[in-house]
Amino acid sequence: MNPETDEKGYFVLDKHCTVTYTFEGILEAEFSFEEEIDSIVDQIQISECEVGFEFVVDAVNGFDCAIRAKSLRISFEPNA
Repeated sequence: MNPETDEKGYFVLDKHCTVTYTFEGILEAEFSFEEEIDSIVDQIQISECEVGFEFVVDAVNGFDCAIRAKSLRISFEPNA
């Protein structure tokens, strides 16, 4: 973590990015939601399967999902 702070005293987050997952040919999707407003993601697992890719999000609270799709594209955009 960067030790620099901004004018409000918050840490400057200089190594963060926005990650976009694009699924094509979705074959199966399961979602579960809790009543929480914010989710805390514990882990994201991406693996190859017999039909393409499986994408699983395990959250501490909030939102879990499992998606199977023929293809998956991942892109990164640095945050300013």
